[in-house]
Amino acid sequence: MKHHKQSEASMLREIIAQRDAQIRELEDRLYTDSLQIAKYSDVQQAWINAKEQPPKRFDDVIVCTENGRVVIAARHSENGYFTPALQRVENVIGWMPKPAPMEVPHGSH
Repeated sequence: MKHHKQSEASMLREIIAQRDAQIRELEDRLYTDSLQIAKYSDVQQAWINAKEQPPKRFDDVIVCTENGRVVIAARHSENGYFTPALQRVENVIGWMPKPAPMEVPHGSH
């Protein structure tokens, strides 16, 4: 009987250890997912409503259309956006400034 209780206690400790490992793994995934959500949220907040606050004319910016297309374009007129290849971009709903170019370390050419 004593051996049976030790065996049962050993099994319970193993089950608890496995559950603890699963909980740690889920907490890690939750943390990683929350970082991704925060990053996505920051990007969503960076979009500027194109109708309320259009970009300066002829400035290259990143634009988003109502169907989710994201391209670099410049506003040439009140509602006319064009890519650097002069393709018209229709239904622009948001924009954001282009990021600064990547800094190239000296002597890396």
